Amino acid sequence: MKPTRTFPRAALSTLAAVGLALLMAACDEKRDPLAPPEVPVNNPPSASFAFAPSPVNGRVNIRRGGEITVNMCGSRDSDGDKLHFRVYWGDGTDLAGHCLLRHVYPVRGTYTLAAFVSDGQASAHDGFVVFVGS
Repeated sequence: MKPTRTFPRAALSTLAAVGLALLMAACDEKRDPLAPPEVPVNNPPSASFAFAPSPVNGRVNIRRGGEITVNMCGSRDSDGDKLHFRVYWGDGTDLAGHCLLRHVYPVRGTYTLAAFVSDGQASAHDGFVVFVGS
């Protein structure tokens, strides 16, 4: 003889009620109750980059001690995610935080500036070459 299990009537009623509630919720959402839950899709940020001075043909010429300003304040995220801003100045320094960042180039040389806007999952970037003369 097989052993049988008995469950209290209240437990069976609760189990049935939970199962019915889950099935009804799935039907209300017009989805398969056995399908895995949908994972929201992250959209990348819509980045806005403004540079001063403005690059021409992918480069900027400035004098030693000259300043570059990167303005990313017009950037938005359609998902409402918090945006993060970072600029790699190409001279071994980088700066993150606010959407408006400035940097002075004290040494002559050629540098590659790269600016990034990220929502923590996706990012957008822009950049150019900085020629620092005497």
